[in-house]
Amino acid sequence: MPRKSPSAGTSKSSSAGASKSQSAGASKSQPAAASAARPSGRAASKSSKAASKPVARSNSKQVAKDAAITAQALAADAASRVVAGSVVVDAAASAAAEGRATAAAGVAQMTHGMDEMVVADRVQAVGDVVGAAGITDLAEGADLIATSDDIRVLSAVVAAIGEDDLERGLLVARVAGELGAVGEVVRRLGMPVLSAFLDDRSDVLLAASVDGMMHAGGARAISGALAATGMHVEAAGENEAAEGIARLAVSDAMSERAADLGEKGALDAELGADDVYLGESERKAAVAFGAAGVQEVAEGVGEMGSAEALADVSSQLTH
Repeated sequence: MPRKSPSAGTSKSSSAGASKSQSAGASKSQPAAASAARPSGRAASKSSKAASKPVARSNSKQVAKDAAITAQALAADAASRVVAGSVVVDAAASAAAEGRATAAAGVAQMTHGMDEMVVADRVQAVGDVVGAAGITDLAEGADLIATSDDIRVLSAVVAAIGEDDLERGLLVARVAGELGAVGEVVRRLGMPVLSAFLDDRSDVLLAASVDGMMHAGGARAISGALAATGMHVEAAGENEAAEGIARLAVSDAMSERAADLGEKGALDAELGADDVYLGESERKAAVAFGAAGVQEVAEGVGEMGSAEALADVSSQLTH
């Protein structure tokens, strides 16, 4: 085994020591360099922070300014929207009130029209009753007038019978007188039996003549009474006929009035229904319009809240 020379060992040891010293020096020099480099980095960061502070302040001021301008614009727009919405709500309330008033007037007119139609039906019913009564009066009047004619004819017949009785009584009286005169002549001629017979027949005929004339007087009185009764019956018939004609005229007038009331009532009911429909439509449209106005006011209030929030942010950024 070859032996090492002392020079070689010495050189190895010397080179190892040199390398150790170099590494030790290098390791010592690195912390020194790091410690030297640390103060320079802090200074750089401090200088950069000092430079960025004015920029951040200017940016925050600009943001605060922009926020304030936006807040003012939002507040103005919100106020205008609230005012516009309030105007819309007021107009909608007025329109809704007008719609309700129109509908109420329509209901009143429709009710009035229906009442008029009911009254028209009642007037027509009464007119029909009056017309029927008038027809009945006319018929009764015609019957009475016909009866008066019959009574007048009967009166004439009775009067004629009375005249015949009178003529017959006078004729019998003449015969009785003649028989009495002949009996007196026969008595003077000496025929007492024949004279008595003729005198008896003469008395009988005279009594019959007196009765006939009395009957004629009674018949004449009856004829006068019948004539008077006929006149009264005729007058009553004429009155009944006049009342019937008057009632028929009233019935016709009531029928015309009922027709007018019915037409007017139907027209009022139709116009009232139209007003109710228009008023209700106007009210519904006004309610929808008012809802839009309320929504506008709500959105305006929301914008006011946003404007106040932006104003608070602007105030915070400014301070």
